[in-house]
Amino acid sequence: MKLLKPEYSPVIGKTYSLFGNSDLTLEYFETIRMLADRILEREPDINYLVDNLNKFSSHKRALRKILENKVSDNLMSFIISLTDPCLKKYTENTEEHLRMLPVSRLWDRRLATTGEQYHIYMLEIEFTNRLFAADFKRAKFRLSESH
Repeated sequence: MKLLKPEYSPVIGKTYSLFGNSDLTLEYFETIRMLADRILEREPDINYLVDNLNKFSSHKRALRKILENKVSDNLMSFIISLTDPCLKKYTENTEEHLRMLPVSRLWDRRLATTGEQYHIYMLEIEFTNRLFAADFKRAKFRLSESH
C-alpha cells in the first residue's frame, strides 16, 4: 500500500486549520462528512439545515450558551454537542487569537469569529456542497487547479 504524501505543506492559520494534527486534510473531510451524515439522520432537509446554520452562525452568545448547557433537545443543541468535540482540533488556535485581539477589534465579525462559529461554517459549507453537487457535476465549464 502506497502512503499518501502531501503535495503541499500543512497550513496552520491563526484561528483554524483543516489539517488538525496531520499533514493531510483527509481526516478533516472524513470527519465533516460523518458529522453531516449524522445530522441528516435527524433532519433530512438540507435546505432547512443550511438556513438554520446560516441564521445561528452570527449568534455567538447563543452558540456559547448551547455549548455550555448541553441540555436542550433542539436541533442546534444537537449539532453543537455533536460537532464541537470532533472539530475542536481544527480550531484550537481560535481562543488564543480572540484573547490577543484588542478590544476595539472584538466587534469585527471577521476577526472575532469563535470556534463554534467556525464549526457551523464548516457544516454549512459541507451541506451547501451537497445541495449543489448535482448541478456542479452537470456544469459544462468548471474552474480547477490543474487546468
